Parts: sequence; C-alpha cells; structure tokens
Amino acid sequence: MWLMLLSTAVQSLRGNPLRSLLAMSGVVIGVAAVIAMLAVGAGAEQRLVQGFARKGAEVMFVFDDWGDGRRPRAVRGLDPGDASALATLPEVAAVAPVQQAPGATLRGAGRESTANVIATSDGYFACTDLPVARGRLFTASESDLGIPVAVLGTAVAGRLFPDREPLGQTVLVGPVPMRVVGVLAAQGRQGFLEPDEMAIVPLAAARRGLVDGGRLGQIQVLARPGRLEAAEEAVGRTLLRRHRLADPAQRDFAIYRNQDILNQLRQISGVFAALLAGIAAVSLLVGGIGIMNIMLVAVTERTREIGLRKAIGARERDIRRQFLIEAALVTGTGGILGVLLGWGLTALAAAVMPFPPVVQGGAILMALAVSVAVGLFFGWYPARRAARLDPIEALRHE
Repeated sequence: MWLMLLSTAVQSLRGNPLRSLLAMSGVVIGVAAVIAMLAVGAGAEQRLVQGFARKGAEVMFVFDDWGDGRRPRAVRGLDPGDASALATLPEVAAVAPVQQAPGATLRGAGRESTANVIATSDGYFACTDLPVARGRLFTASESDLGIPVAVLGTAVAGRLFPDREPLGQTVLVGPVPMRVVGVLAAQGRQGFLEPDEMAIVPLAAARRGLVDGGRLGQIQVLARPGRLEAAEEAVGRTLLRRHRLADPAQRDFAIYRNQDILNQLRQISGVFAALLAGIAAVSLLVGGIGIMNIMLVAVTERTREIGLRKAIGARERDIRRQFLIEAALVTGTGGILGVLLGWGLTALAAAVMPFPPVVQGGAILMALAVSVAVGLFFGWYPARRAARLDPIEALRHE
C-alpha cells in the first residue's frame, strides 16, 4: 500500500514538474541557508576558540579590574614587578608580562609593514605554545637583559623580506632596531590574535621607546600541572599584598582562567549559531506556507479524482496518506537539493572568508528532517480537506 501511494505521489508530481519545482523552491532556499549559516557559525567558533584551546587549561590571565564597566575605578595597575613576584611562586611554571603595540610600523630591507608587536618575556612562549618554523625563540637571558631581538610572524616576515632569508636581518620595530632570530609557523587567526601578523620582542628592549614599560596590559600565568586552583589563590594573595589591599573585595585586578574564557566563547558562539539558524528557518516557514498553498490548489484540481477513488473504495486515511506523502516528497526532495546548494555556498564562502566554514553532519541530518517535517505539518490541512470531501459532491465537481 505504501509503495503504491509513493508511486502515485511521484506520478502526480511528475505531471506538474514546474509547479512542483516552484513549490519546493522555498524549502531549497531555506535548507541551503540553514546549512551555510550553521557552517559559517561553526567555522567562526572553531577559529575563535582555537587560539585559547592551544594555551591549555592551566593558563590564567590577569587584567586590571575596571569596576562596573561604566567608569574606571582608581586602580594601581599591573607592572613588571607584579610579574616578577608571580614568577617566584612555587605553584607557577611560567609568567609572561604582556604589553602590546598594535599597528606598529616595522621597517627592514627597504620595506615596511605594520604588525601587532607583543612586548613580553620568554615565558610568553610557554603560555602560548606558538610553533616556530625557522630560527629560534628568544631566551630568558635575552629577555632579562633586554637584548634587541625579534620573532616575526610569517606574514610580516614575508612582506619585509620577500626575496631573502629574514634570520639575522635587522628590522626597525618602531624606533628600536632589532635582530630577527626566528619566524613563527603559519597558523592564521588564533582566538583574538593573529600570530602571522605579530612581532614578539623582549619587554625590556621595547621599553626603549616602543611601549610604556611602567604599566602592563595583562599578565599571563601558566600553572604547574594539577595546581591550577592553588596557583590562582597564590596569584591573588601575592597581588593583594603588593597592591596593599587588605579586603579581597576591593582588589583592583581580575583573574580569568583560560577554560572560563573558552566556555564563555562557546556559549556566545552557540547563541550566534542559533540566531543564524533561526533567521534561516524563516525561509523554511515561508516554503512551508507555499507548500500548503500548492497542495490546496492540487486538492481543488483533483476533486473529481478524489471522488472517483472514494467511489471505488478508497478510505479517508488512504486519501490523507496520499497527499501527505506528496507533500513530504516535495519537501524531502527540496531538502536534498537544499543540502547540495548549501554545500556549494559553503565552498564559495570558504574561498572568500578569512576562516573556513565547517559543514557538520548533524546540521545536514537536522535540515533534512526539518524539511520533511515541514511537508507533513503544512500538508496536513490540505490532506485532511481532501480526505473529507463527499464523494458524490466531488464527482459532480467541474
């Protein structure tokens, strides 16, 4: 019976191919939009959290606390002395004082390029685990003595030295001449940073005119394995003591675990993906309304056929199933075409976007299931109306 109903539905749709195609067009567009937007959202989430995930669960970030967010509290601020004090804690494996000079100009070999200059210590490499492609990272002694050396991102090195080996070359980082000792491996965007567009230099060397060495933008802290809780408490106690604050509620700094930031990013990305999917689902809703309209027209056109089927013994449920199968077949076919179109749109987006969209198998299955459900939901009323037609009145229909 089901095979016969499916065959009848296929024959009915083939009898009006243009109308069937127009009926499924809304579903095709809706499913394609869902696939493409979820892929873009997943790709953005993956790229956003990738950099923080690289740092590991034992990394913490210490920032100035700006109060309620509306006006800055009178804060002492973080300074290199705070970082030095934290480095002596037994619970801490590495500490990196960080000061940034975004958009700084680098000059070398007669060319210039902008870069996000990170002025820090050798502990930064332990906290971030950035891979080096050529040369080496600067050492603890170079960091402590302020030796003017630099590690360049691959994009910056390529722009400054397109036709020569950058290692050993001298670059002018702002007003400070520095020797290139290493080039990072190409990575693309990692979290909020782009290592390919960075230049990492010792903080003591950058204080000679590139950055203000008296204040730090942040301090990154790498806890020893299994001692994250103890390290966080020790960092808080040390900074309270150094800032002469007796009440922990009045502290002028904030400590964030890397895992906490990761969880917040995933929550934000989940809301963003849900919003994109909701916007795309509007197209499916419009497509479903189109399906209902087409099916109501089909019921009107095939009234005599329905009356004839009932006259020779077809039951109401048989008529209802036939029209429901037709509606589900239209939307299911539209769902398959929408998946193919969405895949194509995703491939096109990958060629023009700074991060690759990620097509998830769950999103495809969900889009197909929703497309069939749309057909069943919006096809129910036309199918019910067809099933309840009086056979005598239907046979008299012109």
